Amino acid sequence: MAENVYVEEDFRDGVPFERADRLRFERCRFQGAPLVEWETVGAVFDRCHFDGARLNSSCHVKSAFLNCSFVGANFFSAEFVHCKMIGSTFPEVTWHGIRIESGDWSYCNLRYADLSRVNFREANLRDVDFSRANLLEGCFQGADLSRAILTQANIKGADLRGAVLTGIDFRLLALDGVRLDYDQAVQVVLSLGACVD
Repeated sequence: MAENVYVEEDFRDGVPFERADRLRFERCRFQGAPLVEWETVGAVFDRCHFDGARLNSSCHVKSAFLNCSFVGANFFSAEFVHCKMIGSTFPEVTWHGIRIESGDWSYCNLRYADLSRVNFREANLRDVDFSRANLLEGCFQGADLSRAILTQANIKGADLRGAVLTGIDFRLLALDGVRLDYDQAVQVVLSLGACVD
C-alpha cells in the first residue's frame, strides 16, 4: 500500500488522526464513526461509506468525496470549503448550520434534503437531484444549476441571481419570492410558454 493511501480500511470506531492532510481513502468504512471536529485538507475519499457518521463541527478544505454514501450522517455546523462532492448521496442527513463555500456538488443525490437557507453561492450543481428538497431562501448566486432536477422542490425565497439555469423545468415550481436577474426572468417566462416582445 502506498504511503498515505488507505484501501478498504475500517474506521467505524474513529480515525487515528485529528487532521487528514492530503491522505487518500478508497472504499473505506466510516459508518457511525465519531468524526466531530475532524479536519481534512486536500484529502480524497473515493467510494467511502459515512452512513450514520457524526461529522458535527468538522471542517473540510479542498477535499474530495467522490461517489461516497452519507446516509443518516450528521453535518451540524460542518464546513465544506471548495470541496468536490461529485456523485455522492445524502439521504436523511442532518444539515442544520452547515457552511458550504463554492465547490463541486455535481451529480449528487440531494432528494428530500432540508437545505433551507444553505449558501450554495458559485457552487457547481450540474445534474444534482433536488427532488422534493427544501431549498427555502437558499442562496444560489452564480451557481451552475444546469439540468438540475427540482421536481416538487421548495425554492420559495431562493436567490438565483447570476446562476446558470439551463435545462431546468420551471412549470411545476412555485416561484414565490424567488430572486432572478432580468435575463433569468425572461428565460423563465419563455420556459412557461409565454412570448416576450
